[in-house]
Amino acid sequence: MKTLLLLLDSMIYYDREILKGIKAKVDESSIKVELHLECSSNLEYILSRDWDYVIADYDKPHINHIVDSLSAKAVVYSNHQIEVIPSRLSSVILDNRGLAITALQGLEATGITSVGYFA
Repeated sequence: MKTLLLLLDSMIYYDREILKGIKAKVDESSIKVELHLECSSNLEYILSRDWDYVIADYDKPHINHIVDSLSAKAVVYSNHQIEVIPSRLSSVILDNRGLAITALQGLEATGITSVGYFA
């Protein structure tokens, strides 16, 4: 059985959606995979295991150092432009600005000219 380490924050909606997607893909595949959702503060345990795969939110503090120290195949994602991505990592960079522009253009096309934002 393969092991997949997930270094993401399940308290964040976006990360929970990623977790749901990963779980759905694992369930529909014929590969037997053990999922481990871990916090970066559990460093001793993380480093003691031999992981086959890692999926990590590269925007979280200290995650890049953990991922970089593991020999597993890894995919990292980020909401920002990562300055340096080690060549052995695969990455997904989210273009929030591009997404916002597309959404605003869609609203404008329907006649909506005022949009509020609350964070």
